[in-house]
Amino acid sequence: MNNETRKERTTSVFRFNLERDRPYMLAEDYAEQNAVIRYIYTDTGERVTVPNTWFNRPASIRAAHAKEMAERSEYKALELTENPPAGLCPEALESVIDRHCLNAERYWAEYDQIMAEPGATYHGGEPVETAA
Repeated sequence: MNNETRKERTTSVFRFNLERDRPYMLAEDYAEQNAVIRYIYTDTGERVTVPNTWFNRPASIRAAHAKEMAERSEYKALELTENPPAGLCPEALESVIDRHCLNAERYWAEYDQIMAEPGATYHGGEPVETAA
């Protein structure tokens, strides 16, 4: 392989957002402390570098967060149902429980949406140098 071909394979384009409607995988291990994340679009082999912001993080991390928040909201609603705080009027209690249930539904919907992304199945991919 000549130097020109090697340079083309390792060149990464900077983007502000990852195109989540295209299949992608991590180009290298993800580390939360890194300023950028490097991905490969598996449909074209194009390498992209994006800022490490919550919306550019790997699908597995965003899905885990949505799942945790949904479970936490469900737990809070159940806890309030089983052990209502003293002194809270029934209407207020019902309103708080409904809010936790609604939050859980929203987080589960977010989880399903994340898992439906084309790249969700490619999280944790091998580094480009060792990919087959």
